[in-house]
Amino acid sequence: MGCGVLVCDLDARPRAELASALRTHGYVVALAGSIPEALDALGRAEFQALLIALQVPGLEIVGFLREARRLQRALGVVVITDYENVEAALAAMKDGGAADYVTRPLRFCEVEMRLERLLRLREHCDELGRLRTMLDETPGLRGIPADSPAMRVVCERIHLFADSTAPILITGEVGTGKGLVARSIHDVGPRKLAPFLSTTCKRNGSLDVVARLLGAGSEPGMLELAQGGSILLEDIGGLDTRAQAELVELLKTGTFRSGRGEQISVDVRLLATSETDLGSAVEGGRFREDLHGLIRAFEIHLPPLRDRGDDVLLLAHHFLRIIAAKEGRVPKRPSAAAARVLRQHSWPRNVGELRRVIAEAVASSRSTEIQITDLPASVLGGGQRPFTLHLDEQPEVQLGDLVRQFEEDLVKWALEKAEGRPCLAAEILGVPAETVERKRPNTTR
Repeated sequence: MGCGVLVCDLDARPRAELASALRTHGYVVALAGSIPEALDALGRAEFQALLIALQVPGLEIVGFLREARRLQRALGVVVITDYENVEAALAAMKDGGAADYVTRPLRFCEVEMRLERLLRLREHCDELGRLRTMLDETPGLRGIPADSPAMRVVCERIHLFADSTAPILITGEVGTGKGLVARSIHDVGPRKLAPFLSTTCKRNGSLDVVARLLGAGSEPGMLELAQGGSILLEDIGGLDTRAQAELVELLKTGTFRSGRGEQISVDVRLLATSETDLGSAVEGGRFREDLHGLIRAFEIHLPPLRDRGDDVLLLAHHFLRIIAAKEGRVPKRPSAAAARVLRQHSWPRNVGELRRVIAEAVASSRSTEIQITDLPASVLGGGQRPFTLHLDEQPEVQLGDLVRQFEEDLVKWALEKAEGRPCLAAEILGVPAETVERKRPNTTR
């Protein structure tokens, strides 16, 4: 069902013409010819938008709008006025809560643009409210919000496994937050007041890793320093055979020989992460089968961001809050169109990529709202520019043809990002909707 719009106008003919145009574009329309009729309609049914003409009899615009908003708090209002009455329309916006105005003679494209903007604002406010509720109710991972079904399973496993002393293997693509999961396991378990130490196994020789774990000379290693706590081995698949052998001995006996040559008993919980398939490494002889079995007493797999639904938007708002707090500003918010782009992107580098994209968008944005044009090219088109002119491939170059092709490519790109809606494409490009219609590729003129 389309959006509900109430049209209130004294003149029957323009009222009917506007209603007909709205219905043609999928809106559900109700009509009123006076203030009492409008208030009666607002009291009987819910509307998303009200189009109100200033010459309606008995209209004291500010008082009426306050009463209308009392009946329906979320109602969006667009005032229809003549050029000579623009000041009254501005007063309706300032004191009565109207969202916008449009002047006669009416052009439907302008009316639809204002309606779409108003409805997107309402949709965005509803989404923000829902996200705030989710942020308040969802514990997430050390303050990182997550509410998708897949991440709820992860959070459940964190709490389920936290009280155990058995090793945990955390798997997932790069940037999915494996380290955060490990720290969350430590923080919600009985070892939370004891040390949490981590080291990477990637691109390190066995001597380096072994020295850090066991100690070197008189210097104690991480195993001694983390007594009673947890140790995280990041990218455990990078360990070579010697380091793997030392780890097997530790996990089997609970003891190790320190760098000072002493046999030491240790109480440390081992957490390990991997972004590669350790099963394949076992089959290929690069990873010990017994170690693989020992470290995966429990296993948690982190889904990629592209499979986490609205977590993308939760995380985007989270990063926007962090940036705003650092800069001492009010957090920016993504527009409805920008939110759709963020939601649809594949995020090959996962949460780390999203954090970078949000930071770039904030730096590019010149308003309180992040637009599609503020997002980096990698999000808008797989790292490619939205259009390219291949001048070297053309024997002759006619400026008019190039300009026309450039405009058509740009309009086509904007329409794709706007899901075929000319009014939204016009907003993306910052031009009138008529310009988009006129320069739309394959449009009969």
